[in-house]
Order: sequence, then C-alpha cells, then structure tokens
Amino acid sequence: MRTAVTWNTISTKCLETGKPRRQNFGFPKKLNKMDEDDLDLLLFDQLVLEPQQAVTIEAEPLVLNSEGDIRLVATATSQLLRFLTVGCEEGNVKVYNISPSLTTPDNVNTTAVYKLNENGKGLSVLSTLVKFAKKGNAYVEGAIPYVLAVCACSKDAKVKQDALNHVGVICNRPRMILEFVAYCEEISKNISRTSGWGRGRKRAVQKWYSNKRSYEVAFAVTSCSTVNHWSHKDVLRLCHLNPANSLCLKILCMYIARGYQATENAFRDEIAKSDEADAIKLMELLGVIRKLKNSTVAADSCALIEKHNLTWGHIPCKLRNNAEVWKCLIPKLGMAALIRNLPRFHHIGVLVNGNIWTKQILQRLFNDDSIEQSELHPYSFLLHHYIYAKGESARKEMKWIPDPLISQALDAAFYTAIPNVKATNKRICITLDASKSMKAHIVNSHCLECRVVAAAMCLVFSKVEKDVTVQGFSSQLTDIDIGDKDTVKSTVEKIDQIPLGGTDCSRPMIKAKKEKKPFDVFIVITDKETWKGKTSPHIALKQYREEMQIPAKFILISLAVRKMEKDVDGASDRGMLSICGFNESVPDIIHDFICDEF
Repeated sequence: MRTAVTWNTISTKCLETGKPRRQNFGFPKKLNKMDEDDLDLLLFDQLVLEPQQAVTIEAEPLVLNSEGDIRLVATATSQLLRFLTVGCEEGNVKVYNISPSLTTPDNVNTTAVYKLNENGKGLSVLSTLVKFAKKGNAYVEGAIPYVLAVCACSKDAKVKQDALNHVGVICNRPRMILEFVAYCEEISKNISRTSGWGRGRKRAVQKWYSNKRSYEVAFAVTSCSTVNHWSHKDVLRLCHLNPANSLCLKILCMYIARGYQATENAFRDEIAKSDEADAIKLMELLGVIRKLKNSTVAADSCALIEKHNLTWGHIPCKLRNNAEVWKCLIPKLGMAALIRNLPRFHHIGVLVNGNIWTKQILQRLFNDDSIEQSELHPYSFLLHHYIYAKGESARKEMKWIPDPLISQALDAAFYTAIPNVKATNKRICITLDASKSMKAHIVNSHCLECRVVAAAMCLVFSKVEKDVTVQGFSSQLTDIDIGDKDTVKSTVEKIDQIPLGGTDCSRPMIKAKKEKKPFDVFIVITDKETWKGKTSPHIALKQYREEMQIPAKFILISLAVRKMEKDVDGASDRGMLSICGFNESVPDIIHDFICDEF
C-alpha cells in the first residue's frame, strides 16, 4: 500500500455560493501546457455517505446452474469491475509498463459503464466507485476518474447530480481532479459535441477547491501542478471559481493564476491587517515553495524541506539529483520508494563506502517490522534486487557499483516479505514453460529473466497456499516439488532439469480432467509460446468445469510479450485472464482475480 499524506479534516457541508461570478485573475486564453508530475498523494480521509438508493456492484462468482453448465458470459458488471481494476474490459491485460496509464476507449457508448447507466444502474456504479476509492485497489491510473466522468455526463439527471456531488470524495488525489476534468471534456465532445461546462460541473469542481482547507489544497496543487497538459490554472479558468469572502481562497486562486509575486503584492497589506492564522500560514507555504524553486544552495533547500515537511513533488528538477537533498529525504521515504531509488543513491554519491546512509538503509532492509509494515509483495524486492545487482540502467545512462551488503539485504527481504502475501485458500495448479527461451528477459526489464520470475511466483504460492501443484511442460507434464527450504535459485535449477516439450496451454486442464483432480485455478506461465494444440484453452476449461462441476478459472501469463499473438478467448469468458508482461501490480491483480474481486 502506498504511503499517503492525508487531510486532517474534511468539510462535509457544501458552500452555498450561489451563481458563480467570473473573476479576472489574469488567466490566459490558451491552455498552459506543462510537463506532468507523477506525484500521487491522498488528499483527504476517504469518508463519505453512499449515494442514496444504490447497491454497490460486487463481482459475480462463477457458479453452476441446474443443468450443470457454467455461466461464462462476461456481463457489463464484470467488465466494469475489470476496467476499474486493470484499466480494460477485455480478457487481455497489458501490464508491461512500470506505471501503466489508462488508454481511453474510442467510443464511450460501447463501454460497460455507459451500458449500466443506460440500464438504470448509474447509482450502483457510483457506490462502486466510492468503494474503490476507499479500498485503493485500482492498479491503473485514470480508471476511476474516467468512470466518474462518464457518470457525470450521463443523461440521467439523478446519476449526473450524484456523480458531481461525489467529485470531491472520489477524486481524492491531486492528479485525479485534473484527469476527471480532461475526461469530462473528451466524453462530452464524443456524446454531444460540446465541452459540457454547465453549472453542475462548474460547481462540483469549485467545491473541490473550496470545501477543504486552503493550506492543504495549496500543498497538493504545488506538488502536482499538471497532468496530461492540464493544469490547475486551466481548471480554475473554466470553472469560474468565486473566492467570495474567503481570504485564503482568494490568495490560492491568485497564486494559481498569476504566481507568488503578484499574490504577495496584492495581499501584503490585507494579510498584515488580518488576524487569520490560516492566511498567514498559507502565504508562508507559498513563499517557501518559491524559495525552494529559486534556491541554488543544497543546504538551504534541505532546511526548507525539513522545516515544512515538503515532498518529492515540491523539489525543482535542478535539485532532484542533488545528493544533499536526497540525504534529507531518505528518512521520509517509504520502502517502495527507497528500494526503487537505490541505483540513484549510488550514482549521485549518497551511498559511499558504507557511510551512515548505507547503514540506515541496511537497518531498514534487515528489519522484519519495516518489511511487514511496507506490505510490499516479495516480487518488488526481487525486481529491485536484480536491477540493483546489474550495476547499470536499461539505457546505460546511469552506472553504479553495487554494495554486496545491500544486495544481500534485498535478497533476504524477498523471503521476509512472503508473509505479506494473503492466501486465497484456493486449489491452484501452476504450469511452467521450461524451454530455453525462458532465459530471455521479461518485457519491461533488462536484467530479470522469465524463468526467475516464474520460479519466484511458484515459490511464493507454495509457501503461502495450502493446496498448490507445480508442474512443467515437457513431453508429459512433469511435477516440480518445491519444499520449505527451497530458494529462488534452487527452484530455477529444478525448472532447468525438466526435458523440453511443447507449451500447450490446454494440457493442464486436460490432464486434471483425466485424473479427476479438483482445482479452482489453472495458471500457465510462459515467455511467449502459447501454442494451443488440438484443443483451445477455452474449450478445455469448459470441459473441465462440466466434468468436475467446479467453476475453475484460467490465467495465462506471457512474460516476454507486449501483445498476445494468439487469443485464448478470454474476452468472452470472465473466468479467464491473459496477462502480457509483468510488473509489481501483477501479483495483486492475480490475487484479486482468484478471489472474485473482478
């Protein structure tokens, strides 16, 4: 779970500002295009009442009907949950990017959320969005704001109004309000050929800025200023925010529109006469951000960061490779950010000859409580261990000399983190590709081999689950015995000993059906070979379900491809999932799929 900076308070009462008046803060006529900042901070405690008369949409588990058949058809409900979780409605999930972003559908009218809205289930969709915002199990940025934007553009007045009322709660990160605005414009132009900026949308966006403490809003907008060429200046220009009688909100609007110097000149005298502590604190924060951006001395920047508890998003680009600044940030970093930046620390000279910073990092990596509190999957430590041990980045623009103790700590952290994995309590059959092509690297890594990822996943499943069968493709499916004392290295050696054979994805189901072995999930891990043989996986799985009367699922993981060359018919069967590539979110996606979360 990612570390979040939360709001101390949340105002649940909407400001009754009446009809918004146009305020002239010097907005330009054209949109201001800036680089995207990828900082992701929670804005406030995720607490809200569910939309009235709505039932949260839950995943429908596969069940057997009276005739003994399995309900296979992917419904609009299952497609919505899959879209919210992995960013697509189809059976093929592409996760080869480290931080995948949403690819918006070409036609909103064909999406599951649009169909649900048309069928009168818009309020249930909103309840589901609130649930996802609270739970935080959406693994693709932009999916939640997109679905909210579709509801906000709905023809159903009640759904549209409730969607706009929940913008402040569902868009609980700084980047999400900008994504919501961008998707709303795109969808409105798709449906009605207009931008769609009516009173309702304007007021909803206005409340996002005005219903919270201005200090926290300023802290958020200064750390995440733009997303996909949309800035907060653009949003304020379109929503016509009226600061009314709030001095803090006036200061914030002026700062977003015209910068610090104009704000200081306009409100210097008023702040001096005012006894509002929040306004003084707000101007102090904005002044600190300006000093940090203009600072050229690392010591001064570090002092500002420590005193005002600033984050990575506030640091200007010119200081992001400064060793002193990073030394200041290391104690505040979460475990995920810490292990991800280990190569950078070496490259810029933070970690040198076992210095105090090296000892601090080692202390955290060898601390069982720190590993447990991070809630990271063991794969995260495995991935960054291999990246760190490689000694150079993928494009070779950054090189470093790995510290043996840190490599050892990352290796040990993999095994320490295994208890972080939650058991599914399902009967699982894992079948591996044991061919020589598995020595190739996974699609998004220059140092991690497919066979190592396969071995690591089998090892984790074997240690966490009670009923797991691991086998390899050969002339016949060969069992792989993984014991309690096995490591990733020893598991790779066992896989290498399996004689070569074809990768027929249907064989695990055919064999289990023949031997009457009960399994809830079949997982096939390969590099790119997905030869179907005489029977397709879809047909083999259907036959296994009917024979064993078990609503089994099928997962195909192709580690070295960006696109499936041969379809396994997963789009029509919500009990099938195809994954192209592998990243740190895949283990959680697999867990949620097995546990009927989507």
